[in-house]
Amino acid sequence: MDLLSSAEALDGYRKKCMDSPLNFLARKGYIYQAWMDQYLKSYEKEGERIVVVNPDAEGGLPHTRPPNIIVIPAYYPKHMLEETLRHERVHIEQRKFPHTWEARAIQDGWVKVEESQIPESLLKRVRLNPDTIGSRFWAWDGWVPLPLFVREDRPNIKDTMLRWYSLKEGITSSATPASFTKKYGVVIDSAKEHPFELWAYI
Repeated sequence: MDLLSSAEALDGYRKKCMDSPLNFLARKGYIYQAWMDQYLKSYEKEGERIVVVNPDAEGGLPHTRPPNIIVIPAYYPKHMLEETLRHERVHIEQRKFPHTWEARAIQDGWVKVEESQIPESLLKRVRLNPDTIGSRFWAWDGWVPLPLFVREDRPNIKDTMLRWYSLKEGITSSATPASFTKKYGVVIDSAKEHPFELWAYI
């Protein structure tokens, strides 16, 4: 069994994408498979594997798969590779020690949220992320950050908007909670969507 098939057996990520109508449409036409030339082997560190995939896999976004795989699209800009590998290696550590990282989130003030607490009207629009698929939703000060597809008729992996869902009031807002900014400063939306992403960026 190849590395990507082994990863799928562990997390079922690709099946989750196929089972979600909008996530399926957002990836329609993209080919998710290993590239013919695995030219990044020399960048591997002990305890990890790097797999080069088709350029359009996951919309061309680098990511990780279990248990220790960094996935990089072919033709990824070389000048961005070092920082991207640093980012993805944080996600590998999160995969290796999920309880440690979840404990850190709780200590920081995050609260784990069950999928059932998110309204279906929002849940169906959430872009799935392979790096956070094992622990999808967390709330900060009662607000759950959600990366939502901008368009339901033509969802695009790279065309999302961050909205904060209030568990108490049942409303969404584009405004970042002031308490979040006070603790973490001004960060990009991709970093706000999940504590694991936050720590991979900062």
